Amino acid sequence: EKETVEAILVDAASAAQEFKYFRSLQTEFGAGAIDCTAVKKRLRVALDKLRQQLDRLLAKEYDVDTRKEAAFQKWYASHRPFHWFAEFFGIMSEGGFDVIIGNPPYLERSKLSGAYKILRYLTGNCRDIYAWVVERAVSLSNPVGKIGLIVPVSIASAGSFDILRDIMSSNSNLLWLSHFANRPGQLFAGAQNRLTIFLGAKASGNSATFSTRYHRWDARGGERDSLFAILRYSSLGSLPRQFHGLFPKVGVHEAISVGRKTANKHKLSEFLKARSEHSVYWVRVPGYFCQFYLDPPKARPESGGSERIRGEVNSIFLLDEESRRLVHAALNSSTYYQFFCAYTDGRHINPSDVSDFPFDLDSFSKRTRQQLSRLSEELNEKMKENTSLRRKSGLLIESVDSPSVKPVIDEIDRVLAKHYGFTDEELDFILNYDIKYRMGQDAEGETDV
Repeated sequence: EKETVEAILVDAASAAQEFKYFRSLQTEFGAGAIDCTAVKKRLRVALDKLRQQLDRLLAKEYDVDTRKEAAFQKWYASHRPFHWFAEFFGIMSEGGFDVIIGNPPYLERSKLSGAYKILRYLTGNCRDIYAWVVERAVSLSNPVGKIGLIVPVSIASAGSFDILRDIMSSNSNLLWLSHFANRPGQLFAGAQNRLTIFLGAKASGNSATFSTRYHRWDARGGERDSLFAILRYSSLGSLPRQFHGLFPKVGVHEAISVGRKTANKHKLSEFLKARSEHSVYWVRVPGYFCQFYLDPPKARPESGGSERIRGEVNSIFLLDEESRRLVHAALNSSTYYQFFCAYTDGRHINPSDVSDFPFDLDSFSKRTRQQLSRLSEELNEKMKENTSLRRKSGLLIESVDSPSVKPVIDEIDRVLAKHYGFTDEELDFILNYDIKYRMGQDAEGETDV
């Protein structure tokens, strides 16, 4: 093994000499001044030899017996090794690429079906292979390089990609992240992906992370054409990565300030029970409102049959009825909805998105408790009044018209604003967050059954 590495280093040095000579002929005499054919041929031969040696060295790392040609060729066909050092010898020998831009493939690791595996990637266990591409891009960048990649929003909002965010932060002290929903319009027509455009740069000075809000737009109204012109970045200051290592999707001062004021060392999970009669329910896939219920929403077959709880309903359990009412009110608030948009994938309300919500029940005053309990009761009645049956997949499912109950939700947010000390501007931001789409004709939930 040692002899193989030493031989590769010798051949790499030889290829470097040929490359430098070829480069000098081009730069000192001009590309057409002399015949470079012989020099190009020698360089190609040197790089081919280096490439073949690297193929076999890499195969050994995969425990392939390279003395058995059939075994080597089978591995080579499945892994198709690409050696950046050989393919871009001049660039890599000088430290890497100045600029890397791209749109990596989005594919769950599990769908590779064992076709090939990777070694020595810190992101090897990330569930989507785009993480591998980002890690590779970082390693190919030179010490002052810049990177721009279009990737899924999980790069900012999924806990399982924390190692990828570590790599981003440690290799680019300046980060810009712009975030894009997929409803009502998509960033790329026909591609139902929630996306983040990640820009990274290495520069002298302090580190800083900048973010936009979670953008929505109406594809039918031509808003896509002006989307990039209205991007607005704000410095996250101390906010990034404070909550489970995530990058919050916020882009205005009010959102950042609200994030700081609602941050809490206590989480809702501290006040939950394994089981009790005081339950709060929700459907995992929300629309433009996060709907939480005191009674589980139901569904029944169109053709007739017994009623049942509709699909993908989750629940939490509280100690007593007052706690249940307070949590029910808070989770239906626009304050929680903005937290959900900032810190989650924007598509699913997972149990952790509820249990990890920064929330301290013990901090609420007696008056605040009374107000939220009353508003919970009022909201529950309004939700029942505005519930209708919607046809989907052969079922009649209960569906709440959330825009109709928004006035009660606004009252809940006003009570929470006093509790958290929001300014008038911050409260206005919360009350009107995503208001165009939440109150529009597409505001009805996107829930699956």
